[in-house]
Amino acid sequence: MSLKCALSGQEPPEHPVISRISGHVFEKRLIEKHLETNQKCPVTGEPMSQADLLEIQVNEVVRPRPTKATSIPSLINLFQNEWDAVMLETFTLKEQLNATRQELAQALYRQDAALRVIARLTKERDDARKQLATAQAYLAAAPQPAAGVRGEQMEDEEEEGISESTKQRLVATAKQLTTERKKRTVPEETASEASIKNLRLANSHSVHSSSKPGILCLDIHPNQQLVVTGGVDKNVVLFDRASQTIAATLSGHSKKVTDVLFHTTAQQRDDGETGGSGNGGSGAIFSTSADKTVKFWTPDNESGRYVASQTLRIHEGEVVGATLHATGDYLVTASTDSSWAFIDVNTARSLSRIRPDELEPIQCVSFHPDGLILGTGTESSHIRVWDIKSLRNVASFEGHTGAINDIAFSENGYYMASTGDDATVKIWDLRKLKVFQTVDLRSSAAATSLSFDYSGKYLAVGVGNSVRLFTFPDKNAEMEGLGEGLHEHSAGITDVRFGRYAQYLASTSMDRTLKFYSI
Repeated sequence: MSLKCALSGQEPPEHPVISRISGHVFEKRLIEKHLETNQKCPVTGEPMSQADLLEIQVNEVVRPRPTKATSIPSLINLFQNEWDAVMLETFTLKEQLNATRQELAQALYRQDAALRVIARLTKERDDARKQLATAQAYLAAAPQPAAGVRGEQMEDEEEEGISESTKQRLVATAKQLTTERKKRTVPEETASEASIKNLRLANSHSVHSSSKPGILCLDIHPNQQLVVTGGVDKNVVLFDRASQTIAATLSGHSKKVTDVLFHTTAQQRDDGETGGSGNGGSGAIFSTSADKTVKFWTPDNESGRYVASQTLRIHEGEVVGATLHATGDYLVTASTDSSWAFIDVNTARSLSRIRPDELEPIQCVSFHPDGLILGTGTESSHIRVWDIKSLRNVASFEGHTGAINDIAFSENGYYMASTGDDATVKIWDLRKLKVFQTVDLRSSAAATSLSFDYSGKYLAVGVGNSVRLFTFPDKNAEMEGLGEGLHEHSAGITDVRFGRYAQYLASTSMDRTLKFYSI
């Protein structure tokens, strides 16, 4: 409101005052502001001060209704605007409410997930404490390791390398085995092709935990009575075929067990003698795991229970496989960190760890029957052959189009079989260093494992959830399939092994079963 309006009477003053000198009515706040800068009456120009002003008591001024609200259409429009404003405010409040609800739900979900993780970690901690207490009790009752043998070898220990005396022993053993192999004939007890075709499921056993299903590996002892398996449940299980019961469950790994081996020698594998002591002469067991460790399990002479007498931490990645030298004194382990290690079993020390310049995660490893060369299969579809004496890569085989999942040497020492994700089996001639035969398994699933029998005449291949059988009579004949295969597993095959004289076959699978097939 301006002073002019107040003076002209166009708009009534809210707080009127009257001048005692001129008798004019003014708006109080406007005239006071005027007198601060000009001590004269704005109408007459006569001198005037704030003391000359008198307040007038009048009724409260009621502002007239605006003209736009004096008609029905205008009122309707006014009401519509007010309704729109209320609806907009309500919509904004609903959006804020939904956002708050969503934030609350996310917070509750995170809290629930955190509580689940805490509960799981607490359970794992309690389980680890129980396993530690059990292991400590076993170790307290077990005999102490011999001098020079440590309970656990760490990665940073200095490696000694393969000594000249060790190399001489390897060479002498290879010469002896080669001489014996040239004189050896196929045992008469070896199953015939017709018998292999008639292999049928004899029995099936669920030997590992059902909470984490899957058996990943197996090995058969030369006494043919004991079978050892490793599973996703982190356990190593010793199974007795005669009684069809679990003889022992070995717990100690913190992740899945990737490979298992009985501690045997070439002589024991040839004549079937058990060797070792305790637990029916089963001797020691080696196991590798995704927890980056290798464990030596030995039976206690008094209780007969197995304890992890040695734990080796050599590799930086998952330990995926192990293979034992014919002497039984040396073990090679392979890892996804692209390295393999040569280990002295008697001292539980890594003598040498080889990591090539070309970093290729290793998937499988196997000793040649003579023990002077070693084969490794890589994730990048390469097969490397290593000379143990010089620890150098002396040959490389290429031809697969996927990761190499398993390799095996025939007992006569001339051939090597390989298989992998490309679902093919390749037979390599080690004398000519080239592929000799290729068999397309015609499967959409990967081939995971293979095994020669002792005579080298038969080959079993695990592909998908089936076991395929082949005969490999000699270098002039094609490898032929025997029958339609064995389709008893409900999930992927993980390992296969022939029993003595190919009289039976064992297989493991992700369906958590160990199956035996007999003629």
